[in-house]
This record gives sequence, structure tokens and C-alpha cells, in this order.
Amino acid sequence: LSQYNATFSTGSIVIVQGQVGMGKSSFVRSLIAQPPLMYGYIRYNQVNITNIDALTFQREVAYYEPSLSFFKGTLRFNFNLYGVYESERMIFIIKKCCPNMSIDANFLDDVDVDELKLSAGEKQKIIIYMMLEKKPSLIILDDPTSFISENEGINFLRELVSEHKDSIFVIATHNSDVSNIGTEVINIAGEDLSKRIFIQTNKLSMNGIMRKKI
Repeated sequence: LSQYNATFSTGSIVIVQGQVGMGKSSFVRSLIAQPPLMYGYIRYNQVNITNIDALTFQREVAYYEPSLSFFKGTLRFNFNLYGVYESERMIFIIKKCCPNMSIDANFLDDVDVDELKLSAGEKQKIIIYMMLEKKPSLIILDDPTSFISENEGINFLRELVSEHKDSIFVIATHNSDVSNIGTEVINIAGEDLSKRIFIQTNKLSMNGIMRKKI
């Protein structure tokens, strides 16, 4: 990816592929400037990403990584943290992610979320749906199907893309089949990343970024 330059706009679905340890996570974290870039720049709607205020970032960007988990408390409490307050919407999301589970409104409040019999894959899907309720313009998903079977994972991603057609997706994965849903595929071969990326409205751009692989 040496000297890689790119511009992504509304509707772009960028699939970042590579084996474990090849630098996929480093690449997607560079899109949120974490940690600060060594070289180059990223622009979001013509603004250098380092100059975007935290509130705008929080509103416009969703970033998921597998280490994210529920907060201590009930499911309702967790939904509320992501700005979801209507019980009907919460139940809709849970049923979508856990179709075989029998639930009602009490399910949201009765017990701590850690006590619920949710699989790792179900938790993963619910957390991602919670994050995307704010309708972000840039959605960055680092290994979003790590706890889901390959076929189920692809169907899950297809649903997300279908429901957020006005967003830019950047999806890092080692599942080569995911490339079938992308508009662009970036293969990470393990070298240091030197690139340019531009996002403009919604557009994302990169220019000469240098990041160490992870």
C-alpha cells in the first residue's frame, strides 16, 4: 500500500483484507487518527481529521472493534447510552439479532446484561446495531463478524449496508468472501502503511499516512 491515495464518498463500501497481524486494525484506526499519524493526512468533508471537534466526531463516526462490550447494567441502560430510548425499538433490534429468543419489555430491565443468555455473536450484533442508531456518515468496523459464522456474518453485513446506504463503510476482515459486498477492496500485505485517504460527504480522503502495522 505504499503511496496509496484514495477518495471515498457516500455509498462506498471499502473492504480491508489481510491475515491476522498484517495491519488491518492499524489501517482502520488511522481513519480516526488513533494514535496520531506519523506522516500524511486524512480529510473528512475537506477538514483535516485532527481538526474535527470531539462532538462532531462522536455524531458522525461509528467505530467498532471486537474488544467492545456491554457496560455494567441492564440492556435498557446500554441502549440509552447509545441514544436509544424507545422500548419498541430496543425489542426490534434484539429480535433482529436474536431471532430465536423469546423477549418482552421486562427483558430490558429485569437483570444485568451479563446475566442474559446471549451468545458472543448476538452480543456483537446488538452492540453494532446500538452504535449505528445515530445514523453516522462514516462507519468503521474492525472484524465485525469475529464471533459469527462466515455465512451469518456476510448476511449481517449485507443488512447493515442496506440499512445505511447514505454512509461510507470501511470493514476490516480476514473473511475473503466479504469482498463480494464491497465497492473497493484493499489488501494489506503486512508492510508499513503509507497512504492518502479523503472522505467527503460524505467524503473521506487519505494522503501519505505512515502507520506501523499491528
